Amino acid sequence: MKYHINEFFYSLQGEGYNTGKDFLFLRFSGCNLSCYFCDTEHERIKYTMTIQEVYQELKKINNSCQNLLITGGEPFTQNIFPLIIFFKDKGWYIAVESNGSLDIGDKIKYIDHLTISPKGKTRQKECHELRLINDNLSYKKAIEIKELISAKHHFISPMEKDGTFNYLESLTLLGQLNKRDKEHWYLSLQMHKLANIE
Repeated sequence: MKYHINEFFYSLQGEGYNTGKDFLFLRFSGCNLSCYFCDTEHERIKYTMTIQEVYQELKKINNSCQNLLITGGEPFTQNIFPLIIFFKDKGWYIAVESNGSLDIGDKIKYIDHLTISPKGKTRQKECHELRLINDNLSYKKAIEIKELISAKHHFISPMEKDGTFNYLESLTLLGQLNKRDKEHWYLSLQMHKLANIE
């Protein structure tokens, strides 16, 4: 089995629950959605690789890190579970970021931290982290999404448009959620951009 891959790199996670944790990032090519605010060039296929080739490439980038963050595009458009199991068997921590549009069922058990950032119809109803992009998001809509997806951690992400983030609107929404919702919500900033790292 070979995978279409956009890029590999080592950095600190800049968003959500794992902010500040070092990861080897594996970005898969392709997505089943087309979001106007997407900030990744996921269509490009730079590499076509087997699991062993992926492993060797990651070890070349950083031989000591055993935290793998799989992202896209939408990584679940490819059958990534053989790859996930390969790394889990070696004792790696596996995080995956998804739009939630594809149902992975009980295979979530192989993932240490699944983040869903829904952008349309969500079929995956369970994750570890729900991260909502504030694209004119209302309190009512945020609660509707939260009630559809079971998550342990809840985040609001300000949206970037023309180089500016809607921080004030996001803080206002965060305040409404924490005032009225029984779950506690947090703000997820793109700290990697603020820190000028990948």
